[in-house]
Amino acid sequence: MAKTGSAKGVPKPKKNLDTGFSGRLKAAMKHGGFTSVPDLARATHCTRQALYPYFSGGKSQIDVFLLFALAEACNVSVKWLFTGQGLMGRFRAITANESAILDLFHALPDPLKDAWVSQGQFLLKLAPPAPSTKFPFNLVKKAWRYFFVLGGNIC
Repeated sequence: MAKTGSAKGVPKPKKNLDTGFSGRLKAAMKHGGFTSVPDLARATHCTRQALYPYFSGGKSQIDVFLLFALAEACNVSVKWLFTGQGLMGRFRAITANESAILDLFHALPDPLKDAWVSQGQFLLKLAPPAPSTKFPFNLVKKAWRYFFVLGGNIC
């Protein structure tokens, strides 16, 4: 009888691992910004004891669901993690503006491409900083001052 997953009677799919998997897993962990196996374990919702054998090469098979969870957490391609083939990272879809910029760049003669990149880097230095994603504490401070120091009224 095949091993079953958490759902009764559902087979737990396993895949055979090659000898390079542990090295790819270490590289994926670094790519994903994880500094320890326990951190990766938390991100994949499994125990660190379940992951350690994969890092040492002590496992010859991996649960497909764990393989996908590891790839997702580390932001790498499942195909690359499992086989070592293809590119390590996953790609995001580009926007219409990014596509238009690439089309323009590809249409330029080669000598102008370097100049265009240099001009773009120069413009980035002149651009105002990106808006902060931090909580706007300055607004809270102003509201506090208005309501409590100056006697502001909510109504």
